[in-house]
Amino acid sequence: MIFQKKTVLPYVPETSEDYKDNEDNDVYGYLTKDLDGDGAKELILGANSYIAGTKVPLGSYDSVIYDIFTLKDGNLVHVLKANKDERYFFAADGEIFKEQGGENVTFPICVVGTFYKFAGDKLDIVDGIRCEFDKETEEDIFYYSTQDPYKDSSNEVSFEKIDEIIDKRCNEFVEFTKFVDPAEPAKKATVYTRTMSDGFRYSELNCWVDRYKAYIKFYDDNTGELDLKYNGEGGYYKFTYDDNKIHVTGWINNPDAGVGDKIDGIEYEYKIEGNTLKFKDEEGEWSDFVKEEN
Repeated sequence: MIFQKKTVLPYVPETSEDYKDNEDNDVYGYLTKDLDGDGAKELILGANSYIAGTKVPLGSYDSVIYDIFTLKDGNLVHVLKANKDERYFFAADGEIFKEQGGENVTFPICVVGTFYKFAGDKLDIVDGIRCEFDKETEEDIFYYSTQDPYKDSSNEVSFEKIDEIIDKRCNEFVEFTKFVDPAEPAKKATVYTRTMSDGFRYSELNCWVDRYKAYIKFYDDNTGELDLKYNGEGGYYKFTYDDNKIHVTGWINNPDAGVGDKIDGIEYEYKIEGNTLKFKDEEGEWSDFVKEEN
């Protein structure tokens, strides 16, 4: 079997360009999995995204696929290679979800999402969704199609229908075997998260609805980091804390580097009840954050 950890890279000299452009929180790896039930395992290269410095998945859309290879008649076939402005993700029921936008679509199309089933050495379309911008109403229009998600405009659907499809079929976390184990963080964190949603995609393509995690990290030395992601804006903040208050001390441009400009006077109340952290935001509203395994 050629698909072994020590021999993966020599057999894949030409991989996705996006695969070579690592994000701070992405951990690259590989996976061998029989995608179509024919008894032969495919080689999948991809990445998982985690909350910086932890083992906690960042949220949905955090199992990205960059390349898929299979064997046909003894030869290596490069079935899937992600290009610029498109992403592939694991979806429910063994499907693969492709999201394309940017230079890969033509205005007024904003983004196209297509569900595929892997078949032999190709991907077969199951169905898909599309978002277009209506210049007259200045609103988004959504379509669903079982034929050609890019062109078919026969079935206009509501944003709520798109929300339902994304929620039921796109949130599939699959963990890759890491090429290189990440270095252990300098400080161990206790992590609390809150799964949120909004009418935007927290990714390069910025569309659809996403389920993402706001988080608060506490370190034993009475410092911490948080990313609330309220209203899709977020921001990484570092802080100190006591028994019931978080005192923001700076904005972290890069959460891995831990540097930023000082911010004075911002405080948040919190209280911990079992595995739940109750957090009081700037509007005076309390939200529940749940403790994660780390």
